[in-house]
Amino acid sequence: MEKVCNFFSGIPYENAGEITEGYFRNHLRTLFCLFGIPNQCEIMEASQRVDIVAQTAKMALVFELKMMGAGEANPDDKKAQLLEEALEQLKQKGYAEKYRNESEEVHSVGIVFDEKTRKVACWKYL
Repeated sequence: MEKVCNFFSGIPYENAGEITEGYFRNHLRTLFCLFGIPNQCEIMEASQRVDIVAQTAKMALVFELKMMGAGEANPDDKKAQLLEEALEQLKQKGYAEKYRNESEEVHSVGIVFDEKTRKVACWKYL
């Protein structure tokens, strides 16, 4: 995750354009492609949509992304709340279950991005 954090820290602000969750999702997907890690975005399932899955035979990483708005009054509280929401969504919807038969290790990862700084605000994996 350190490389992911460093990657987002290095994107020049004039290249940002409109900052949405999709902005972060597409850059994260690009990063996986550059590392040669097979991945998919916005995977439609029966009643849900998974943000990103990066998967090899050895490991699958199932991501739920959240974005913290630029004008948050209590940014530390908000990023903690969004991270909990992401992790809870990963657990409740069972996004990772599908991949347990396909990869040796499966991890669910919640990431909160900060719209203002355009960086990773926090992350955690299960």
